[in-house]
Amino acid sequence: MSQDNEITAIKVNVKNRKRRSIFIDGEFALSVSEGVLFQNHLKVGDNISPEALSSLKSEEETHQILQAAYRFLSYRPRSIKEMRDRLLEKEWSKDQVTAVIAKLEDDGYLNDLDFARMFARDRVKFKYLGPAGLRNELFRKGIDQELIALVVDEIYTEHPPAKIIEALMKKRGIEPRAEVVPKEKTRLINQLRRKGFSWGEMEALVTGLKTSSGK
Repeated sequence: MSQDNEITAIKVNVKNRKRRSIFIDGEFALSVSEGVLFQNHLKVGDNISPEALSSLKSEEETHQILQAAYRFLSYRPRSIKEMRDRLLEKEWSKDQVTAVIAKLEDDGYLNDLDFARMFARDRVKFKYLGPAGLRNELFRKGIDQELIALVVDEIYTEHPPAKIIEALMKKRGIEPRAEVVPKEKTRLINQLRRKGFSWGEMEALVTGLKTSSGK
């Protein structure tokens, strides 16, 4: 049977005044956040078993993981895979990271469909990305194939590939059915391929360009 130990002091952490250092039997045991301390109603003179102390340490680690996740989300939205990978880089327990991910999903902070839609709008609007390119980038973000198919269909119904290609051409100073030198036409085709447009999606606009005799 395990023996309880006494909390002999609870002090404000020197480096972070929002944390508390807990001393057991006169020795420093661990540092916890104010929230974890108050939630457990801990005070000097309380007895705490080794099991309760272990549980307290686990609760504090979960709290730290959750706070880290909120910080990551404050920089930009993230997919579930991105968040999991980022948290695991910190070498926290995989089980606790999984529990935090589940809480973030339940609370609405992580949602792969919402993330994929936002990501797709951004990549199409600002990067002129084509369907194949968007599929690849969403796949690398860890988005499920069914969600990728749904989001790609939605975004290119709203913004047809031909309209995106036209916008990219105008950005390059090329009007539809304009006259261009062969090298400029080749560069345009290569750029569209890199952005993930198929020949079928670009053919009408590209073949509509007149080739001048310039080099």
